[in-house]
Amino acid sequence: MKKTILKAKNIQKSYPGIKEDTKVLLGIDLEVEENETLAIMGKSGEGKSTLLHILGTLESYNSGSLEVCSYKTPSPSTLKIRNEKIGFVFQAYNLLEDYTALENVLMPAKIGRKPTQKGSEAYERALLLLDLVGLNKRAFFLTKLLSGGEKQRVAIARALMNNPDLILADEPSGNLDSTTSSLIHDLLLSTVKEMGKTLIVVTHDKELASSCDRTLLLKDGILCTS
Repeated sequence: MKKTILKAKNIQKSYPGIKEDTKVLLGIDLEVEENETLAIMGKSGEGKSTLLHILGTLESYNSGSLEVCSYKTPSPSTLKIRNEKIGFVFQAYNLLEDYTALENVLMPAKIGRKPTQKGSEAYERALLLLDLVGLNKRAFFLTKLLSGGEKQRVAIARALMNNPDLILADEPSGNLDSTTSSLIHDLLLSTVKEMGKTLIVVTHDKELASSCDRTLLLKDGILCTS
């Protein structure tokens, strides 16, 4: 029997307004199993990124409950859970432009206060991950010198650095051309499957969504089958 990696129950989210609150999520119920790949689709402005940020403990919610890898959130250990159990891939890459590809991949380990010097376990893992995403020859290049596709490959490697159970990807190919997008999609899906990770990806790309095990549609504040 597969383990449940993420469980959300009646998650609601609104933002305060001048006259009344803006309601974004009206009651999100979601369970995701280990090794599952899930795509969340929906029109712009429906709250897909907000939902993903909540699932990743990057943003708070007004009511409901959320468990990630059997840990209830928020909790005093939320930061530790986020760093050890969740990996993030963002549309805008969110890399440190004046750092090398290797230094960017090592950043989650640094945040976790792990040794990252040359020869350390983290250092060797970072090199292996860069090799896995086809960037072993770019390890010591400054990130600002890389192409968009290469930057997203670095971001995927960084997301895997601390060997998390769950990968969250927010429009991972949104800034890329169609050819590069397909390559990134294939890389992301094959990598998470090969490494036994769970993936939740927010996307407008129907091809990427169809390649996932399951697709849900966020509409009018709730999740439904597409």
